[in-house]
Amino acid sequence: MRGPENKNFIEISRHLPDQDDLRNGRDSSLNPEKHRESEPIAEKLITETKKDGKKIIVFISSPKKRATETVSLVVSKIKSEAPEIKTLVRVDDRLSEIDQGIFNLPKDYNQGDKMPVLEEAWRTFFEETFTNKNYGYRFGDSSLQGDGSYKYPKFHAFFIKAGESYAMQSVRLYSAALDLYRNQKILEKAKLVVVTHGAPLAIFKDLEDISREMLENDGDLPEGQLMQLTWDKFQQRARDVSEKHGSTETISVDGLLNEKIAISLEKEIEYIRSVYINNK
Repeated sequence: MRGPENKNFIEISRHLPDQDDLRNGRDSSLNPEKHRESEPIAEKLITETKKDGKKIIVFISSPKKRATETVSLVVSKIKSEAPEIKTLVRVDDRLSEIDQGIFNLPKDYNQGDKMPVLEEAWRTFFEETFTNKNYGYRFGDSSLQGDGSYKYPKFHAFFIKAGESYAMQSVRLYSAALDLYRNQKILEKAKLVVVTHGAPLAIFKDLEDISREMLENDGDLPEGQLMQLTWDKFQQRARDVSEKHGSTETISVDGLLNEKIAISLEKEIEYIRSVYINNK
């Protein structure tokens, strides 16, 4: 969100569309038919970098192929159209989409096949996490009961290993956001571009709003509430179109560069770890 009161900005982008193939742990290459959709991203970054009077673009990318390949295409276009702009690429595992676990796929599975049990796993994840406030629930967990039965027996057969919980993903992303505070001098010389996935993109936008509101109201972050606050913000936006594949947004990080916000974020990370992760 650009405005006269904002001074520090980063670009955050969702990767281009990838191939729908579950056989590789949800780490597919891009759909080759969509490669040209990288061009508007490159053009926007060139424009914004020149507007800010900078000559370096630093890409921080999710490790997933769909993200790193998006970066590669964008960098190639920038080198072609604006060779005076230097590009640097760093991969950060914390920017990955939520780990959905390891699947036990049927032998006749073909690329693009829909797995109803996986769709059910998403519905269950949202219900357990945001309706039941079970932030430690891991994606695809069959939930073994005290009598030896499973709350979600279909998941026991389909998931060889459960994925991450919302708490685990949140700690990753909040930690990555804290790095902006710890390494903010990079923003003085370089345009910073984060290339990630839909949920991380949304959470970064949520953190922008929440940190700004905290500063405006001179308030403190209520302990243990950040995960719910980010979800509430996401719902308020109702999955706006900016979160589609290939979208690139300019967001203010002034709030995240504030010491008070950084301290609150550090405390929240420790709270989440102690309550939802380390005691599991």
